[in-house]
Amino acid sequence: MLAGMYYLNRRYTFTKYISVMIVTTGIIMCTIESGKTMNCCDDPTMLNEDSLGIQSFQWTLGVGMMICSLILGARMGIFQEQIYHSYGKFPKEALYYTVSLGLFDQTEKLKIFKLLLAFASFTWLPIA
Repeated sequence: MLAGMYYLNRRYTFTKYISVMIVTTGIIMCTIESGKTMNCCDDPTMLNEDSLGIQSFQWTLGVGMMICSLILGARMGIFQEQIYHSYGKFPKEALYYTVSLGLFDQTEKLKIFKLLLAFASFTWLPIA
């Protein structure tokens, strides 16, 4: 909704603002509550600082991925609306452009993958 207001200069009714705020508040409350219960496990002897750090990292990474997908989904919706406005509603063609422009070139993917493998093969020295 914010992206539509900012990029497309859209205005919405008051009830839509209220409904978005209610859903957003519910999602935030559930996310915070799931963060509080992430350190519970069946065996309390296995609970240590390392496992809590890993769990909090995974939780933070998951929340970051959700936020990133929301932003990219909003951008994709705006992109589709702009394509429909400029070229008309041709669903198959719009699907082709949306998918093909959203993906990396295959050669670039391979370069990035090779760089990640090279980065992962480094020997890391402990910092004392």
